[in-house]
Amino acid sequence: MRIPSQEHPGWMKAIRGDLTGRFEYLATKIMVGRLNVLYRLNPSEDTARRCISEIREFFVNCPDLPKVRHDLVVIEGVSSAD
Repeated sequence: MRIPSQEHPGWMKAIRGDLTGRFEYLATKIMVGRLNVLYRLNPSEDTARRCISEIREFFVNCPDLPKVRHDLVVIEGVSSAD
């Protein structure tokens, strides 16, 4: 599973809460919800970088779980029908 670079716009959409898809993995839901709050409280570039780094690292460490793969597709903005 290829993990997008930190510059991929899907990461920022995830931490802003702007994604249209739904996450399947409970750990992803909890982490993204927490990062949404952190970013809303301090929407700076530094906060965005730290949040993106954290969420990306999560996906780097859990590449083999099917639900994590689904959640990565949501972040990448790719429809599973494509």
